[in-house]
Amino acid sequence: NGKGAYEIPFLICMGWAFVFTMILMIGISLLGPKVNPKAFVLDKTMFKVEPSTLALIVLTMMILAALYVKFW
Repeated sequence: NGKGAYEIPFLICMGWAFVFTMILMIGISLLGPKVNPKAFVLDKTMFKVEPSTLALIVLTMMILAALYVKFW
């Protein structure tokens, strides 16, 4: 800058902050317990969708697409 001090550009600062944050997060994850007793147990049955729910999702997406096309 005009005062003779060196300034690190904003995006480089944000990049370094991201890198240090990722290193810290990975380090904490690796140092933690391998098996967490409070962890959720996931299986495929938790994500099953009933046909009626799937039909409503598709109908909603079609209505949104029609509104998008109409007002574009």
